[in-house]
Amino acid sequence: MQPHTGLTSLDLLSRIRHLETAVLSQPDDARKQLMSLLSEARGAQDYAGEAYVLCLLSVAAFFQGNYPDTMLFAEYSLRISQQHQLRALESRCLNALGLASARTGRLDEALEYYRQSLMVAQEIGDQAAHARALINMASIYSGIEDHALALELYSEGAGLAEQSGAAHYKVDSLRGVIETLRLMDRHEEAAARLPEALNLAEKMGFKSIMWQLRYSQAMLHLDVRELGQALAAAQTGLSIAQDVGDYEGLAVMRTLLGQCYLNLADYDRAYTELSKGEHLAQAIGTLDTVSKAKRHLAKLFEIQGDLPMALEYLKSHMEEEEALYASSKRKRAQATLSEIRSEIQRREQKTKEQDRQALAATQAVLEQTRDKLQYQAAHDPLTGASNRTTFWWLAQNRLSEMSRQRAPFLGLILADIDDLRSVNDMHGFEAGDALLREVKARIQKVTQEQDFIGRMNGDEFMVLVSSLSNAEQLEGLVRRLAEALQEPVQYAGKWISAAVALGYVIAPEDGADIATLHQNAELALRQAKQKSGLWAVRFTQELSVEEQTRRRLKADLKNAIATEQFSLHYQGQYHMCSRTLAGFECLVRWQHPQLGLISPQLFIPLAEESGSIVELGEWILREACRQARAWNLAELGLSISVNVSPLEFSQADFVARVQAALNDFGLSGHGLTLEVTEGMVHRDIEGGVTVSHQLRCLGVQVAMDDFGTGYSSLNVLKEFPLEELKIDRAFLKDLHSNHPDYTRTRHLMGTIINLAHILELQVVAEGVETEEQCEILQELGCDKVQGYWLAKPAPAHEVEALLRGGPPHPKADRAS
Repeated sequence: MQPHTGLTSLDLLSRIRHLETAVLSQPDDARKQLMSLLSEARGAQDYAGEAYVLCLLSVAAFFQGNYPDTMLFAEYSLRISQQHQLRALESRCLNALGLASARTGRLDEALEYYRQSLMVAQEIGDQAAHARALINMASIYSGIEDHALALELYSEGAGLAEQSGAAHYKVDSLRGVIETLRLMDRHEEAAARLPEALNLAEKMGFKSIMWQLRYSQAMLHLDVRELGQALAAAQTGLSIAQDVGDYEGLAVMRTLLGQCYLNLADYDRAYTELSKGEHLAQAIGTLDTVSKAKRHLAKLFEIQGDLPMALEYLKSHMEEEEALYASSKRKRAQATLSEIRSEIQRREQKTKEQDRQALAATQAVLEQTRDKLQYQAAHDPLTGASNRTTFWWLAQNRLSEMSRQRAPFLGLILADIDDLRSVNDMHGFEAGDALLREVKARIQKVTQEQDFIGRMNGDEFMVLVSSLSNAEQLEGLVRRLAEALQEPVQYAGKWISAAVALGYVIAPEDGADIATLHQNAELALRQAKQKSGLWAVRFTQELSVEEQTRRRLKADLKNAIATEQFSLHYQGQYHMCSRTLAGFECLVRWQHPQLGLISPQLFIPLAEESGSIVELGEWILREACRQARAWNLAELGLSISVNVSPLEFSQADFVARVQAALNDFGLSGHGLTLEVTEGMVHRDIEGGVTVSHQLRCLGVQVAMDDFGTGYSSLNVLKEFPLEELKIDRAFLKDLHSNHPDYTRTRHLMGTIINLAHILELQVVAEGVETEEQCEILQELGCDKVQGYWLAKPAPAHEVEALLRGGPPHPKADRAS
């Protein structure tokens, strides 16, 4: 709620109010603008405007993690507000003081500030301020693990925020409800509330709350071992915390990201993120995050067999835990602790008396619990289908008995719901759960009682059909099943449609054990999902051959470098104005001894998937340096460009490898350009900036490749140390005068080039195929060009003609 305007001009008030959301989403930028408005308000002797600006400055400082400044600005604003009866601002300043006190461990002072803020809000009938105080009091009770009271206060705050239309307090209270439910192990309820909170936070731009919601989301996924989704949520939360400059958020999210990588067995990244999280948490004094990071680092070193380091971190973690425990004791009143101990003793005595009387009843409950746990251990709790372990065991037993059964065939069907995530996003997790239950029910209705149904993971079911007398019978069952699953599902008065793909196999023709059958059914399912219009696909040997070829190439990659199967082709890059040679880009080629020339689009993803891209990338770098030395490119004033994969760029010794290659071939770094992609930069902006600065110290230039095909951020272009921007060939395909989108494409291309020049970047256009494109790019001020019109990629011996000063070939053949 905004303050009484007093003497504030409408123009100044409007500009201050405009920054209300910015202090939450971009506190650094908001603070700079607010300092300017503060000077303006003081110059005009506008006490209401001055108090309002000071209050917002305290909020910005809080979301920057700067609690001393939070207290300072809030106290100044409170003094002015009380002097001039600005009651809404008074309540808000008291709340800010409570927040800063709570974050610095003075809970008694914080609660007193919140009670005063609540009293003022009730006196003036400000429901939003009332909600704000309740939410912050709930945060304190959550911190001392009184989750029941915290949940009650958060829920009451959410209701008041809803009534008053205070979106920020509503989403903050939802955040508190979700995290408290998670801490109370009420995971399904917490997950069900997340979509609403995330949608509202993103809609309103409340980034300081968004990273906290992503933290809760990631932890919920971790609790159920959904590691990929947990990692994605953690990465999103880290990006948001980086965007708003929230140091506490950065420490928390980096530690969580390290925990995700640890669970995924990506130990290098786990160590990097956990170390960063620990150091940042140490710097800002958030001991609970420091303790968590050290606990996970101890586990990491234990897994890697470095027991001394594991013991050192574990010991440090225990010391931090002792400090946190001591701090927690200080925060709790001695009277409260005494009452708790007394109540525990009373209950223990009462329990001893009741134990003898309740022994028989307890035994019955234990037996019921045992039966329930046995069922839960074997079944999916949501749908009642067998879980993966149970299904696997039942299926293998049935296959072993197949030869003794009357039916000579068994069928295995794999069903995958393609749109489950969309259903969850659009209709909520309860709708997604209802869809899963209905899919299982329809499968059960089509199949027989003796058939087994299992749920393999979130959106995948398996069915073992044992009542078959011939293969055609399975074909008919699959058709009926597909028809049943294509029908929409009704939920809460809505019809929900979801595409279900089926892959199926027949035993023993397609395999005699469950592992083989499942693998082949997966291949068939993949084909069904890739081919539009196919709802079900049966496994064939052709699918197996495709997968075998893929696996063979993946395996052959390991020896391809040692056996010199790779070579480099070089494509010339030309200065736009003079059309003279500027350098070369290196493009790797694989000549397989049996399969012939393999497309880079096929083997590069395989190399990245297997991790062999690091070894291949180092070979490419060294071969490029060797060829640059052989051609004396430095003496000719020419450069050579090498593409770098994300995995290479993230290696701890990447810069050292580059330096070694330059030294071994006697090259200066000024003649080498390393090309990175937008996606690579966005994975870890901080780490990428550090690596790029180190490369720049070697004289090596860094270019952003394929610009415009990913997430193009102006902030990244401004902050990331780049020398060159390479515009992707996709922008050039419409750049000819007879194309209907020519005018718009030309304007867009010109804007990109002008922007790059403002940022002092050279611009290289890729994929130039016509003289007209060259002329247009020259008119737009492009610095360099490359493409088939000028020179096609070719091996070293064919490219040497360009080094003898020949002009670019105007009609170079297109690469096959």
